[in-house]
Amino acid sequence: MILVGNMGASGWILSSGSLPAAPSAVGKEETPTGGLVGPLTFRQKFLIGRRLDLNQAEYTEITDLPGISDAVAKAIVKERERRGGFRRPEDLLAVPGIKEKRLKKILPFIELFPNN
Repeated sequence: MILVGNMGASGWILSSGSLPAAPSAVGKEETPTGGLVGPLTFRQKFLIGRRLDLNQAEYTEITDLPGISDAVAKAIVKERERRGGFRRPEDLLAVPGIKEKRLKKILPFIELFPNN
C-alpha cells in the first residue's frame, strides 16, 4: 500500500499495488532489457564496424562524415555521377573541397572501394 501526499492538493491519494511503469521514450520501443530501439547514429554505426559506401550513400549520409559540409557532399555526389562511381580513395581528390588532409580525415569512415 502506498500513501502519497501532495501539499498543493486538497487531499491524499491512497493506492494499493505497485506504481505504474514509467512511459517509454516517445516514438521509440523498449526492448526486454530496457534499451531503446531506433535508427543508429553515424557514430554508432562506425563503432560497430559499419562504414559508409560513397558509391551508394545518399547525400544526407555523406554530410555525416567529419569535415564534410553540405557543399562538399553535393560535390561528391556530382563527381560520383560523372565518373560512374569511385574506384579508389584518391579519386575523391578530384572533388572540389577535398584535399589530402580532408581525405585522410574521412578514410577511416568510408568503405573500401570494390576495385582495390
